[in-house]
Amino acid sequence: MIQGFLHPALAWGALLASVPILIHLLNRQRFRPTAWGAMRFVEAAWRRTRRRMQLENLLLLLLRAGAIALLALGLARPFLESSSPLAALTETRRDLVVILDASASMGHRESVETSFDRARARAVELFDELSDERGDRAWLFLAGRSPRLLTWGDPSKAGAALDAVPGETAERMNLAGALAEVQTLAEEEAAGTGESAIEVHLLTDLQRNTFDATRAEDAAAAMEVLDALEELGVTVLVEDLGPPVMTPANLGITALTIPQRVPGPGASVEVRCEVTNHGDEPVAGMRLVLELDGERRPSRSIDLGARESVEVSLPISFSEAGDHTLEYRLEGDSLTVDDSRALVVRCPAPLRVALVNGAPASALEDDAIGLLSAALEPAGADSDLAQGAFRVSEVSPSELDSGELALTEVDVLWLANVDGLASPTWEAITDRVQAGAALIASLGDRVQPSRWNEAAFRPDGSGVLPAELGTKRSVASRREGYWRAMDSDFEHPSLSFFMEERWRPLWTEVPHYDFLTLSPLEDARVLARLDDIARSPLFIEREVDRGRVLLLATTIAPRWNRIAESPRTLIPFVHELVRYAGLRERAPAPIRPGEPFTARIDSFPRAPELLNPDGSRRPLTGAPVELGGGAWLLPEVPSSDTSRAGLYAITLEGAPNVPFAVTCEPAEGDLARWSPAELDASHPALSYYAPTGESDSDETVGDEARGELWRTLCALALAFLILESLWAARLGRRRGIA
Repeated sequence: MIQGFLHPALAWGALLASVPILIHLLNRQRFRPTAWGAMRFVEAAWRRTRRRMQLENLLLLLLRAGAIALLALGLARPFLESSSPLAALTETRRDLVVILDASASMGHRESVETSFDRARARAVELFDELSDERGDRAWLFLAGRSPRLLTWGDPSKAGAALDAVPGETAERMNLAGALAEVQTLAEEEAAGTGESAIEVHLLTDLQRNTFDATRAEDAAAAMEVLDALEELGVTVLVEDLGPPVMTPANLGITALTIPQRVPGPGASVEVRCEVTNHGDEPVAGMRLVLELDGERRPSRSIDLGARESVEVSLPISFSEAGDHTLEYRLEGDSLTVDDSRALVVRCPAPLRVALVNGAPASALEDDAIGLLSAALEPAGADSDLAQGAFRVSEVSPSELDSGELALTEVDVLWLANVDGLASPTWEAITDRVQAGAALIASLGDRVQPSRWNEAAFRPDGSGVLPAELGTKRSVASRREGYWRAMDSDFEHPSLSFFMEERWRPLWTEVPHYDFLTLSPLEDARVLARLDDIARSPLFIEREVDRGRVLLLATTIAPRWNRIAESPRTLIPFVHELVRYAGLRERAPAPIRPGEPFTARIDSFPRAPELLNPDGSRRPLTGAPVELGGGAWLLPEVPSSDTSRAGLYAITLEGAPNVPFAVTCEPAEGDLARWSPAELDASHPALSYYAPTGESDSDETVGDEARGELWRTLCALALAFLILESLWAARLGRRRGIA
């Protein structure tokens, strides 16, 4: 049976082949005969040669039509099954797709050779079997977090592409993504016939976390693609280039965290490092080393049982504010990529907090600013607050209006029961918030809503206030009832202290007797509401460019509620609220290998360069983007530059470096593998394949191999054209002479 790839080519070929026939038929015009005596001699001669001329013209017509038809058929590239009687006229062209697993687990080393080294050598063998003269085609994919097409078409280029690959990456293989590329090629090659002849080899270590549908993250997507390949008649031949044992021994660092926020310089925090033994045998005396800002700390010895994880904790502190790097290292083993894990930690400078007292009182317990100062800077307290986490100053509204307070030196501005401020002051506050500072406003009986709304609220959101202030509401009798906080967002950092059930009543059971009604903007976030009939907003937040504004509908002083009467409520709430409000940006979280990275800084970046873990550098291409308020977005570090695990940094001229960490996925350290039987049973489109060591091109093609006729057809078309030219010339000479 003959099958073709290009049905449109066949249709156009048939149409073109009919052109000579149509011309011949159109030239057969009918004439009215007229008797003429001298013509009877011509008629007699014509009758004697008519049959011969008709046969000569028919042969010329067939040669012309046949040449066009054969050329069109050759362009359609038809093929024959091996069982066809015409199979001897065909030649077998191979379309070979090689998927090279470049995931982190392929770095497992046996003596001096890694699994990736063996896979690359096997890919060279496969490409060496191809022939340019035969018209073979080759595709090479490097399978990591996303598949990368390294070469296509010409098999001679595949070897050079393999030589350019430095080795495996620290990424995880996206099996579904790699197979999706094969599906696209198969559909293009099938060209509507419903069947593809491409040959696919997946060179991998058969890591269980990648292939087992119960563990693989992209299992559902992979199964969907495999179903499509099965319909196209494509089988993925999986070659195992992994370790000889099914569960290789390996230790790896699977997590590195600092559970609590770093308060500031000098404060002690706990670093937790999780080490996992992925092997079936216990390990004793493994050395674990911490490097802080590149400086090695004393090592620790750990013991682990088979398939066991151990968490190691260590207190550390930072002497200076800024970004610091942590890196834990294990003694090297057969897989080095998971023997270290890095983290960037930001130690914040003390927050500069300005408290604006709108209702000073002689007694501390009646003065909102006095209560806030005591909560933020408790005298003689043995806590991280005493370590200098806050720098608190107190000012009056008149000092704020007069410009005596330099807002550029304030990180958090707290307005407590302030009646109102001048319009220029609100404009300066808005500019400072947009540049990255925070505004906290707690209301009270001195607040004049009309002044606040006129100067600081805009319905279109251009003002700094997150809500329009309304009227005061009060309970009918403080003896008979009160309101409580409800619908609180305990996931929010300012309320997260009250998330645990034992601490939650400290927030939800506090009596509230008075509050100002608030009408939030659409983009404002209501963090807590009261349990009145209207479910009135109690606590609101809104982002304003780089800064944020937090609005409390009640007071801090014990005039409208009893928050201040409970130190276990006041201190954690104020403490966490100011911390959150003043925290600009956290240190960049670790990214996975193969992910892009972006960062922003507070000054114009000059000569940005990427510093790799191996010490090499390269300039960052692209232009920085101005964000406003003096902030700039650095050019993106592309995913192709983050395929290795370790500590990176963006170096800048005249500015501190921007470090970031790339960490491999913990599952890559688990080298447990699938057996061939499990692979064959997983899906019909996956087949375990073990090469014989000799040329196995015939073996991979199989009994149902299909050969192409296009060279034979093109040769016949050329022969027909030559014969047509010779025959037409002969007829022209003979009939011209006649």
